[in-house]
Amino acid sequence: MKDVVGNIVENSPNAIIICVSNPLDVMTYAIHKITGWDRNRIIGMAGALDGSRMAYQISKLTGISKRQTGSLVIGDHGENMIPLPDKILVGDVPLNELISKEDMEGIIERTRFGGAEIVKHLGTSGYYGPGRAIAHMVEAILNDTHTIISSSVLLDGEYGFSNVTVGVPAVLGRNGIERIIELKLDEEIKTKFKVSVDSIQSGIDILNENNFFKGE
Repeated sequence: MKDVVGNIVENSPNAIIICVSNPLDVMTYAIHKITGWDRNRIIGMAGALDGSRMAYQISKLTGISKRQTGSLVIGDHGENMIPLPDKILVGDVPLNELISKEDMEGIIERTRFGGAEIVKHLGTSGYYGPGRAIAHMVEAILNDTHTIISSSVLLDGEYGFSNVTVGVPAVLGRNGIERIIELKLDEEIKTKFKVSVDSIQSGIDILNENNFFKGE
């Protein structure tokens, strides 16, 4: 990571970096520390992939086109991801009007472990889904579309946390992160979000304890 990012800093000092490497949120934080760049220029590919996997599962169950299916996932890019079914629309219809709570729990479970399922069948990491998710983010930046995409971003007081990278809705455009959207979360989701942030922070702490950023 240091080698690759160091070369980017040297040869493309005005770049916007999209991090894909796992553990994604921790690696996104590492890029912030290595570059020292403004936070809008470092983005982790998180919810774009997790959300698309959830949209696929919703479409498969409802029989309604994925193009009409919204998806929103926050938190870490891993087992502590937090899908937000209460905020999802299919067309203009709230998702909870179309499927039961039990069905939604099944969708969340398949979304959470979708990557592991792909690895089991392919014998290697999935690459089509992540590739399309990355392309979606790049298109938003290059075309300056100001598209809302859940991404791993460095928080600075948003959601009550600072100096940690975690997945939240962000508006992507020509400057990278144009704006971070703060959702109103109920107490249950706030608790889950803190668990997710704490799991990311524990990974960051390991890097700090081992002097990974020494000299940065």
